Formats: sequence, C-alpha cells, structure tokens
Amino acid sequence: MRLNTDTHAAQPAVISASTELAIISAIPAIVPAEFFKPNGADAVLSALKTEVRKVAATLDISTPGGREGIASLAYKVARSKTALDEQGKDLVSAIKKQTGEIDAERKRVRDELDALKDEVRKPLTDWENAEKSRVAEHEDVIRQIEVLGRLDCPLNLEEIEARAGRISVLSDRNWQEFKQRAAGAKAMSMESLSEAQNRAVEAKRLREQAERLEVEARERAIKEREEAAAKAATAEAERKATEQARLAREAAEAEQRRIENERIEAEARAKQAEAQRIAAEEKAARDLAEAAQRAEVARIEAEDRERRAIAQERQRLADQQAEAKRAAEQAEERRIRDAEHAEAKRKDEAKLAEQDRINAAAKAKRDQEAAIEAERQRVAAEKRKEAAEAEARAKNRAHLRAIHHEILAALALLNISEEAGNLLIAAIAKGAVPHVTISY
Repeated sequence: MRLNTDTHAAQPAVISASTELAIISAIPAIVPAEFFKPNGADAVLSALKTEVRKVAATLDISTPGGREGIASLAYKVARSKTALDEQGKDLVSAIKKQTGEIDAERKRVRDELDALKDEVRKPLTDWENAEKSRVAEHEDVIRQIEVLGRLDCPLNLEEIEARAGRISVLSDRNWQEFKQRAAGAKAMSMESLSEAQNRAVEAKRLREQAERLEVEARERAIKEREEAAAKAATAEAERKATEQARLAREAAEAEQRRIENERIEAEARAKQAEAQRIAAEEKAARDLAEAAQRAEVARIEAEDRERRAIAQERQRLADQQAEAKRAAEQAEERRIRDAEHAEAKRKDEAKLAEQDRINAAAKAKRDQEAAIEAERQRVAAEKRKEAAEAEARAKNRAHLRAIHHEILAALALLNISEEAGNLLIAAIAKGAVPHVTISY
C-alpha cells in the first residue's frame, strides 16, 4: 500500500480505496482550520463528487435495490453536508471566543503595563516637571530684569528709580546655575537705567535753567519798557513845559521892550502898559500852568497805556504757560500709552514663550509615545512571529493527524482496528514495512 500526499498542501490528502464512499466516511477526520480556508474544500468536494457520481452510475433505478441505494447515497451526501457545516460553525464559534479572550487579555496587558510605566517613570516625571518649573521661573525673572532695563520711551526720575528698585528686588534670589547670566542682565539693565537717570537729571537741570532765564528775561523786558515809558513821558512833559516857559519868557521880554519903547512916547500910557504887562505875566503863568497840566495828563495816559501793555504781556505769558502745560500733559499721556504698549508687548512675548514651552512638552510627549508604540509594535511582531511558528507547527501536527485519520478511516473500511492501524502507521513511518511509505 502506498499513500501519497503533499506536505505543503493546504487541504487533506485524498485516499484511494476500493470501498465505496470512502471520502464521505473520512469527513470526521477533516481539519476545519485547513478545510475552511479559501478554496480549501476544492479537493474534498471534487473527490466527493467524483466518487458519489461513480457510485450512482452503478445503481439501477429500475430495481428496488437500485432505488434504495440512490436514496441511501443522497442521504449520506446530505449528512456529509450537515457534518461539514457543523464543523464550520464550531470553528467560527471557537475563533470568536478566542478573539474575545485575546482582546480582553490584550487590554489587561496594556493597562497593567501602562500603569507600571507611569509608576516607574513618576519620580523622573516629577523631577522633570520641577526642573522645567525652576528653569522657567529663572528665565522669566531674567526677562523681567531685561525688560526693566529697556528704554522704549523717555522716563522721569521717579520711574527710573522705581525700575532700579524692582531690579534689586528681583535679583535677590538663589540663581543657581543662572547666577552669571542674571548678573549680566542686571548689570546691563542698571547701566542703562543709570545712563537714563543721568540724561534725565541733565535734562531737568537744563529745563529749569531755561525756564528761569526766560522768566528773568521777561521780567527784565517789562521793567525796561516801564522805565523807558516813564522816562519818555517825563521828558516830553518837561520839554513841553520848558517850551511854554521859553515862549512866555520871550513874549514877556518882547512886551517889555515894546513897553520901554512906548514909555518914552507916552508916559501917560505907562500905567496902562504896566497893567498890560502884569496881565501878560499872569497870562503866561496861566499858560505855563495849563502846559504843566497837559503834560501831567499825557503822563497819566502813557502810564495807562503801559499798564495795559504789561497786562497784555502777562496774559500772553499765562497763555504760553497753559499751552506748555497742555503739551506736557499730552506728552505724559503718550508716555503712558507707550508704557501700556510695552507692557502688552511683554505679555505677548510671555504668551509666545509659554506656548513654545507647551509645544516642546507636547513634542516630547509625542516622541515618548512614538517610542512606546515602536516598542509595542516590536513586541507584537515578535509575538506574531512566535504565533506564526506555533501555528505552523500546529498545522504540521494537524496535517499529520489528518493524514493518519484518513489512513485509519481507509483501514477501518478494511476491518482493521484503530489500534492495529496505529501500529501499522508507526511501522510504515519507521520504515519497518518494505516497499510501503507515507509521504507527508
């Protein structure tokens, strides 16, 4: 007897025997995992169809025995169909159960290892978080010191002193490895504030000096104008009075000469001339008094005009001071706006720095998860390799068992017991039976 099969075939070997319906009888020995693969049933179905049709061709439907044989053959085919379908159902159920158990165990393994990973790494994670917080705090304080030393807009002395005090407060800490960097930032900021303070002091001194000189110049100009106006009025009054007196004196002298000339001509008119002379002198005195009065009036009017001019000048100075005050207030408002803008810019930079820190942490986490996933895939690949090797060994054992079951089924048709069949198979496999081999 020679039994031939392909060691690498996906389906059981077909056993040739003279006994009818040997394939149907061998169905219980089929390995479901091999039989229900794609196209795994082709060989069995082909052999079954060939054998059934061969047996059916020998049955005579015209005889009762032939008809009973056809009915019995059809019943055996139906039972074979049911047996194969039940094996398929059992295989599907076992696979589903095994899949659920595998998934549950996979989840338990993942959960256990995740918890173990977190437990083992927690001291390092806590240390890393504390280290990040410590470094971030030092970096933030250094940035604050640097920002305080930036002069984006003009500062007054009070603001400069406040910044210097803030830098001193921020610098009073244990800098650890940031000591040298912090010292450099403090030195640069303090040097910048010192230069700004010197400039502010010098600007304040020059501003106060200019204001003082301006006030002195204005007061001196007002005084000089007042003195000049008074002198001019007095001189004009004196000139007019002198002119009037000269004219009166000349008139009196002319009158005296005329009277003297006429005295020789008319002694009689001497008394009248004397009276006229006295009248002329009185008139001259009155004219002189009127001239003095007009000079006084002119002086008073000049003083009034001067006072009005002084009042107008003072009003102009007050308007200039008000305008300077408004300009100073506007400059202060611009300084406040610039300071607010600088503060908003600092906050934006701090937000960007925080976002960079968050992104870096997220990237580190992604890298860590990627490493874990790579390790998980490596372990899974090793497990798949081991499972494939185990499955191959199981298939090989199943293949051997299937061949042995087919041989035993064929030997059973020859009324050879299972025990004797096993002994025969073992003897053939060892080469103890001459000229007979089993090809696996």
